[in-house]
Amino acid sequence: MALFEFEYLLIIEKSLEVICGVLLLIHQFIPLVLTILSPITANIFLLHLFLDPSLLALAIVLVLCHGYLLYYYKDNFIAILERKPKSS
Repeated sequence: MALFEFEYLLIIEKSLEVICGVLLLIHQFIPLVLTILSPITANIFLLHLFLDPSLLALAIVLVLCHGYLLYYYKDNFIAILERKPKSS
């Protein structure tokens, strides 16, 4: 709960979540949105795993949905994992 003392962090995080959610719904910038939401999703899951297990089931559903979207759009992320990128 100490993190909630910094209101500006919570405002920035929630604004980012809402903007990314809208972009997901309108199918715009999906790889960028998934990249931005990955640490937020991990943070939500770890928070509920270690500190507040009351909503752990919802956090697991969130991780599964995020994982599905990452798998579905995996072709957009393959270039990031190339050891030697192709020169143009």
